[in-house]
Amino acid sequence: QRAARCKQFAAMATSRLCIKNVPKYINEDRLRDHFSAKGEVTDVKILRTKDGHSRQMAFVGYKTVEAAETALKYFDKTFMDTSRIAVEFAQRFGDKALARPWSKHSEGSTAHKKVVDGQAAEAEALAAKGIKGEGRKGRKGN
Repeated sequence: QRAARCKQFAAMATSRLCIKNVPKYINEDRLRDHFSAKGEVTDVKILRTKDGHSRQMAFVGYKTVEAAETALKYFDKTFMDTSRIAVEFAQRFGDKALARPWSKHSEGSTAHKKVVDGQAAEAEALAAKGIKGEGRKGRKGN
């Protein structure tokens, strides 16, 4: 069982790491400085919302897979200021190994489908009311 997990771990290894629970106020330069202690960092990206707030998740790229693996072992479950960060190998977008989305903001989740279906039903109801309202306005005697 342990050998199977080691093979799976090696197959997932990439030179990019996904960092979760990054403090909201951290910028790319500080993140680069922090993670460069265990290898040459090639790129850093902090995920942000449309209005620019941190989503507390980042990606850090290393020059080699070995450097990324060393950094993962060193930084996983450590603290950045007062936030305990989780570090794992980054996976490709749309990878079948990724967990199914669950947020109402994520396409593909049942919660998102309910929100979209509810908005469509609400739009139909408003359109029906709008049509009835216009019909009444057009009548004589109103």
